[in-house]
Amino acid sequence: LVVTRYLNTAVRARAWEIAPCKVDVDDLPSMTSRSVWSRSWPFGTRWLPRLVVRMWERHALRRLAGAWVANPADRVEVARFCPCEVFANEALPPRSGYRATGRQKRMLLTVGGLDYPPNAEGVEWFVRKVWPQVRSRLPDLAYVIAGRGQIGSGELVATPGVRFAGFVNDVDALYEEAQAVVVPVLSGAGTSIKVLEAVSRERIVFATPFATRGLTDADMGGRVVVCASADDMARKLCDWLDANEGTA
Repeated sequence: LVVTRYLNTAVRARAWEIAPCKVDVDDLPSMTSRSVWSRSWPFGTRWLPRLVVRMWERHALRRLAGAWVANPADRVEVARFCPCEVFANEALPPRSGYRATGRQKRMLLTVGGLDYPPNAEGVEWFVRKVWPQVRSRLPDLAYVIAGRGQIGSGELVATPGVRFAGFVNDVDALYEEAQAVVVPVLSGAGTSIKVLEAVSRERIVFATPFATRGLTDADMGGRVVVCASADDMARKLCDWLDANEGTA
């Protein structure tokens, strides 16, 4: 048996020619194409790369002895072509000695490498569309983004109240300081470990609907506030922070 992670790894290796092959699909290429990279094509031609990726994906799935996915919604598609199981993502637990209370500051936190386009897109959307509304109501609030990589616009880096921390050795220290966590994911695939990680650290999470794809109420533990738009997120964030001012 050959086991690989990601479908493109199995395809490059032609792993099914070695032995029966099972793949941790994780992110379906067709979903990533639809929500991320095909959007850079002119609107009227986006169907072409999406069709090519979908045909490639189906061709590969038919050759597998089996697969597993993190998002239950993806199982419906994969199971059409090979046996498929759902293995839900789990976040790593906080480090020993993590303190959920006692160190919080007037601060929002987003965790995610900006070298991954959906993370960069989401942060840019939040800084441009949501943060000005939040900052106008709560000028003492800070917003910290932790993760390797850089945002494309120097204008965003210089936004008042926003700090790009880059890679940090102890991300749990930032979770301890954060009053709330923002997961502004608008595209991608699979399920968002960022949400699970923040919930496991006992933080309230303000997330887009896309960020909660495939997560159950039990996964979110009553700590996730789903926000339908930039205006909705700004309003819910400010209302919650006003109501919890004494916790920071």
